[in-house]
Amino acid sequence: NYNIESLIFKLLEKANKKAKKVININLSYSADNHQIVLFGRPISLIWNYNPRLSHSFKFDEINSQLTIYCNQLLKINDELRKKVFLYTLKRILEKYVASKQFEYTNKINNFGVKINNPLFSINLKNTAWGTNYKKHLRTSKIIYDVKMIALDEKFIDTIILHELVHEIHRNHSDAFYNFGNMINENFKDLNKQINKIIVSIIQK
Repeated sequence: NYNIESLIFKLLEKANKKAKKVININLSYSADNHQIVLFGRPISLIWNYNPRLSHSFKFDEINSQLTIYCNQLLKINDELRKKVFLYTLKRILEKYVASKQFEYTNKINNFGVKINNPLFSINLKNTAWGTNYKKHLRTSKIIYDVKMIALDEKFIDTIILHELVHEIHRNHSDAFYNFGNMINENFKDLNKQINKIIVSIIQK
């Protein structure tokens, strides 16, 4: 009995230590003005409710402020407000990913390995930060998780590079990580760190 209790205690202690290492980040679409985290930095989210049916946004990186202009009904409609919130995050992230994918594709090509800059889309995913779908020999598409917008830029860059390296190495072999390390020497270590981060979309 003592041995069993001792084993259970050790397992619980190990689980608690592992849980403490996990970093949780919440992206809230609460109707009130509040702070969110974008690109690893605190950003003031301002909801500008108005009579217009359309919605738009202004992301002021210098002053760390994101203003979303939307219909006043969204203040009481959580589902619609969530859709506009996610749409806004997607548009902001798209610009960053497009630039970084282009940059990393050129770096990979400069290493003598020719790849095309793949098409990509950004959706709300439940599992991986990104997925590289290769339909044909030369055609592929990457789908990124919109939640990665909350991560530090070094982690977002690593996810983008990760999916591009899959253009060459389809699995997570030593060759996969070795090639990634050629582009970014901290590639493998950063991948491990990313797996300890959980980003959640919450209402409040």
